[in-house]
Amino acid sequence: MLRAAGLAPREHAFPDHHAYAAQDLDFGDDAPVLMTAKDAVKCRRFAGPQLWEVPVVARLSPADGAALIDQIAALVAVQGKA
Repeated sequence: MLRAAGLAPREHAFPDHHAYAAQDLDFGDDAPVLMTAKDAVKCRRFAGPQLWEVPVVARLSPADGAALIDQIAALVAVQGKA
């Protein structure tokens, strides 16, 4: 999405559910740090002006949406039997 908007991001990958600390986002420069809302909420207590939340909207094709609903329904059915 960022590249499609003409940006050239430098990626810094963190594991899912990472417990961020301020030093995790200090990359030795004053470039803006862009992150999803899921990660931004974890950084609010130490966020400075260089941290930016980028809104992300998931758009599924009708076929992918139907497949996701089928997967959720299957999980709910399994949970109902437990």
